[in-house]
Formats: sequence, structure tokens, C-alpha cells
Amino acid sequence: MITPRHELVPEDILSLAYADRPLPISHNQTLSQPFIVAFMTQALDPRPTDRVLEIGTGSGYQAAILAAIRIMEKGPSGSGSESVSVSIKPTEIRPRFRYRPRPR
Repeated sequence: MITPRHELVPEDILSLAYADRPLPISHNQTLSQPFIVAFMTQALDPRPTDRVLEIGTGSGYQAAILAAIRIMEKGPSGSGSESVSVSIKPTEIRPRFRYRPRPR
């Protein structure tokens, strides 16, 4: 598991973290279902040298996926690529999530 979705889900619905369905988060927003995030990421087909700007951070799930891809392809420094996510609404992004490479 590269991006632990349960880290981004409100605690009261934690049991639904890996259901393939959108989940409610704060401010009448939803955390997109995993299939949709995977579909969007595949359609984007990010390259190591791409610069990605995501408008509407929401839970931060898509940004976390893109950051994990960047780190896997370029190493922890991610040199040559950049992902930026911005939002005008305050959200409850869980700051405890940080991508960590899996030990080999």
C-alpha cells in the first residue's frame, strides 16, 4: 500500500477507508473513491519531469498519490518533478500522513 487512505479518512468512518466509494469529509466535500483517483492518475500519466498543479485539494488523497509516484520514480528528493495542490476551502488534511518508502 503506497498511499494509506485510512490516514485521510475521518475517524468516525474509518471502517470504510478502503471501500471503493466516495467518503464525506469536512465542508460538504468528499474523498474520491479509489477507482476514480486511479483513473485520473492513469489519464494524467505523470512523468518524472512533469509539474502538476491540482486545484481543489480536498482531503489531499490525489496529491498524496502523485507525491508517492514522484518519490518512487525519482527518489526522495523528487528532483525534476513537482506536485502542488491548492484549495480555497479549509479542509481537514491529516498532517500525520507522509509518504515513506517501503523497506526492501
